[in-house]
Amino acid sequence: MKKLISLLLALLVCAACLLPTFAETTETETETTTAAENAETSAPAPTEPDTAAASDWTTTAIYAESPAPTSEETRPAAGETETTTAAPDETQATTVQPTEEDGDSSLRESYETWKGDRGDNARYHRAYRKFYAADPDLTIVDHMVFKKVEATRWSKAYYALIDYFDTDEAEATAFALRIPSEINGLPVALDLAGDDDYVDGLFYNGYRNDTVRLVVLEEGFTGVASYAFTNFTALWTVKIPKTVTAIGYGAFCGCKMLQKIVGGENIAEVRSFAFDGCARLASFPHMETLKTIEGNAFSGCAFKKLNLSGDLRLSIGDEDNYSAWNAFADCKNLKTVTFLDGSEKKGLLIGMGSFRGCTSLKSVTLPKKCSDIQLDDSAFYGCTSLKTLGNMDKVTEIGRFTFANCTSLTSVTLPAGIKTVTQDAFKGCKNLKTLDLKSTDIDLLSRTFYNGWSYPGDDQGKTTTNFIKHIPKKCTVYVVNKDMKLAVKAHGCRGTVKIRVDVKAPKTFKAAKQGSAVRLQWSKVKNADGYRLYVYNAKTKTFEKLKTVKAPILSATVKANGKTFAVRAFRKVDGDVSWGAAVRCKK
Repeated sequence: MKKLISLLLALLVCAACLLPTFAETTETETETTTAAENAETSAPAPTEPDTAAASDWTTTAIYAESPAPTSEETRPAAGETETTTAAPDETQATTVQPTEEDGDSSLRESYETWKGDRGDNARYHRAYRKFYAADPDLTIVDHMVFKKVEATRWSKAYYALIDYFDTDEAEATAFALRIPSEINGLPVALDLAGDDDYVDGLFYNGYRNDTVRLVVLEEGFTGVASYAFTNFTALWTVKIPKTVTAIGYGAFCGCKMLQKIVGGENIAEVRSFAFDGCARLASFPHMETLKTIEGNAFSGCAFKKLNLSGDLRLSIGDEDNYSAWNAFADCKNLKTVTFLDGSEKKGLLIGMGSFRGCTSLKSVTLPKKCSDIQLDDSAFYGCTSLKTLGNMDKVTEIGRFTFANCTSLTSVTLPAGIKTVTQDAFKGCKNLKTLDLKSTDIDLLSRTFYNGWSYPGDDQGKTTTNFIKHIPKKCTVYVVNKDMKLAVKAHGCRGTVKIRVDVKAPKTFKAAKQGSAVRLQWSKVKNADGYRLYVYNAKTKTFEKLKTVKAPILSATVKANGKTFAVRAFRKVDGDVSWGAAVRCKK
């Protein structure tokens, strides 16, 4: 018992010793916060944006449509370091928290170093806040830090948005970021501008923001800067003004909660990785009017249906710096893609890997009005549900692996104007049953290609091969003449090769009762070798063959009990018969 009493007395003494330290710490933090608030209020404050105009963009309106994210949704993926609002990216900051030994002068020195060289490791640090407010080169507006950039050879003076306070004064569960397009009469640099069309965006180099739910860009912006909102992992809604015409490289890359984009009716260009990884984005305003969509622009999004322009330049990009591949790659929910009619003087380019890995894609409809259509390498690679390809008549080029591993594809038509079909275009299409080759160009089967990463001029990379070798054995290849039939067989076709030519239907067909028989008459079909007559059997609900006549006969008398008749023209070339459409009539 004496030992227990001694232990309790010792604990009471220790607690008494700690009380002054706790009080001193609390007082220090209170003084620091007050000083920071006073410093901010003393900073020059430009005219505030019209808050009434933002009344429709309250958090209530946002959350009415979207449930609040769960802890699992905002939790970092395996291998990632969790970012908190208390000290964002603190481990990479170039400064440390001030201490009594360092004093204010030490923190000032660190801030000047940050100001002079804001490189990859020079991250925002909340300890700099009072220096931001006191710095004549910086302006603070609604938790945002802007730096004035003087005029250069390529651009006029502007304000660059360099940081955003997402600490104590930001409401972590419902915060809207409203960005003005102008400060003190100068534009804010959230545009695609300058000599190389690049302006350093908000939190460049992978800053992770997990508090901002809504971004409103005011009228006046002409573009969204490269990487402007990369890794804003809580962002749900973005309002884009009608003045914006382009979305920059990676502007919303990694915004995994982004669901709604409002406005943006004049956007014409979406650059590489702009919405890459936005797994909840199921729609984009005015998608059908976009003129350029670069590589990985919408890869991994949640679209189910797409209507696109027939004049679109799809998956184009700077191959040295940005992706020129996979504009809509891995959109696993996508089922239909329709290209609207474009200008007959312009061509449609569906670039490399544009729909690669869209495993739910069933139907693709190409435009009827278009000068030509190019399907680049791997455009539909691995689209395992693809069954329908509509309006292939204007296709002139099909690249490597364009339809490779499209295991549900059963029928393909290659038009007469096709110029290039590379060797691996249909590799892995194991269920292909019919290939209708309407071209008469035998050289189409023996083009010279460049393998791997070799380039024109590299003779060692050349190879002469053709797509016919990858056609499955059970596929029937239809060609237009005897020469193409021989060429297809000679180039290694494993399937059946038949000649099929276009045969028109008779324009007129009449049936008249003649005693106990029926007199049938029809108009001539040019180049037809003959005609076959049918009668409809009401019991079996099928048309049954009555008679076959050779050209130039254009009439026949038949005995039949039916009331409905049909006639088809046919033509025979090298033993292969081609049939025209049937024409019906009643007696």
